Amino acid sequence: LLMSTSGEAALNVALYPKMNYDPVRDFAPVTQVGISPLVLVVHPSLPAKDIKDYLALAKRQPGALSYSSIGAGSAQHIAGEWMKLLNNVNVIHVAYKGGGPQMIDLLGGHSPSAFLALPVAAPNIKSGRVRAVGMTSAKRSTAFPDVPTFDESGMPGFDVSQWWAVFVPRGTANDIITRLHGELAAIIKTQEIRNRMAELGADPVGGTPDQLGELVRSEIAKFRKIVADAKITLN
Repeated sequence: LLMSTSGEAALNVALYPKMNYDPVRDFAPVTQVGISPLVLVVHPSLPAKDIKDYLALAKRQPGALSYSSIGAGSAQHIAGEWMKLLNNVNVIHVAYKGGGPQMIDLLGGHSPSAFLALPVAAPNIKSGRVRAVGMTSAKRSTAFPDVPTFDESGMPGFDVSQWWAVFVPRGTANDIITRLHGELAAIIKTQEIRNRMAELGADPVGGTPDQLGELVRSEIAKFRKIVADAKITLN
């Protein structure tokens, strides 16, 4: 069994011209497990209460505003560049080598804004050390229902969420996949798992193998277009 993220199952295909696996060819989908949005946060010193404020600030001062990510080619980087493309704004991307240094500079005010995984950002949003201005998911997060999405803030279809799913090797017998799907679907519905996901800033999903397969294909196509349009290359 493989518990994969959206990065290995979809984003990497768009970023790397040569890989030693193909998620569509080599993996058989079983079920999506959970999903969690990224969140655009700002240091409290930045005068932006929501996404529209943030974009207005970026347009008034082209090139003066920056956002950080955990690294080039990360989902955070993809979200930031897609935001720039859709709004024709010049916001500088600053790639960090991991979330630790990124968070230190953000909390210290050295970095004005950042795209973060929600579980990482949540404690600092709740404490007021950073301000959440927008969620990258298609729907509002159940953990922070008052924070608007990019979709409802003038970017229809914007969705760069991190998701987790279970796969097996392609060629696994259908009856085994059916059995696995049934067992996992029951586990995902348990209150214990749902509570734990909520603590981590994630929402349980479930879904059929066919639905997961379609998700992987659609995500690959979406990321390929964003990477190409934004001219994202990795050295």
